[in-house]
Amino acid sequence: MQKRLIMRVLALVVSAMLFVMCSVAVSAAVDNTLNLANAKKNLRGDGYEWNNPDRILTLNDLDIDTSDDFGLKIPDNCTVVLKGKNTVKAAKFGLGVPGSVTFEGDGELTIEAGSAAVYNYSYSNNHKMRFGAGSYSFSAETAILADRAEISVTGGSLELHSTGDVAVDARVFSVSGGTVDALGAISADHLIDIDRADVTVSAKGAALVSGNMLKLENVKLSVGASHDSLASADEYNGESVVKTVLIKKGARASILFGENVPITVDYALLAAAVLLIGCAVVLPILRKRAKVKKLYESLEAEKTMTEEKKKNGKKTK
Repeated sequence: MQKRLIMRVLALVVSAMLFVMCSVAVSAAVDNTLNLANAKKNLRGDGYEWNNPDRILTLNDLDIDTSDDFGLKIPDNCTVVLKGKNTVKAAKFGLGVPGSVTFEGDGELTIEAGSAAVYNYSYSNNHKMRFGAGSYSFSAETAILADRAEISVTGGSLELHSTGDVAVDARVFSVSGGTVDALGAISADHLIDIDRADVTVSAKGAALVSGNMLKLENVKLSVGASHDSLASADEYNGESVVKTVLIKKGARASILFGENVPITVDYALLAAAVLLIGCAVVLPILRKRAKVKKLYESLEAEKTMTEEKKKNGKKTK
């Protein structure tokens, strides 16, 4: 009986030790880099699921806090779907992207890192990072570092916080939807394109730095040395603070009367001017035609009367 009791106690102790060891192993995994860059099969873990055939990574309440250089590495040419609140903290790079990626979903993604919150380390100029939906908060020396990639924002909300001077360093940075609020300059080697979008940029030097082309279309532009000194402007000339507000289709500002009057007023005045010009040209023509018609009718009546007189004269003879 004593031997059986001792064996049972030992079994319970061993089971407890194994449970503790497994728990510690799971906790330790949260402190390491989650590397999915070379994923070749379906994978699932706490806060993530990788669908290999469709190349879809779903993040759902992912929580990574590591002292490693990278927090999360994802595969090239994939779609990241955000659900819930996802947090990544790492020593140097929060999210490592080797190529193209599209972000979707209605969740949140918060990344804090030392060097770059999002680091696209592609060596090709053909890769693209698309933000189509979701809520993002990136904080690091450079919020998004993608000097060879094209970044496009078509939806969602991006808060970019730079602890250095540059919030975004990319080859192309375009915004055509959603909102972007950046503390630090937006810099692009080739193109910065803001079209019908709400963008606010605050920097120590120039807020928008483009190596080739800067396009601001269909937006109301305000610039200044600070938020308190923002004033409407027709173009950007290197100011430290820039704010754009989208102009919705069909709601453009009046060219004649300024931004407080819709352009439909211009169209109404143009239509009225065309109508007046038309009246000025057409009415005299119509009057002339009426006179000519009346003259023809008078001549025709006289001709008829003359013919009748001739007939009556012949009958009298």
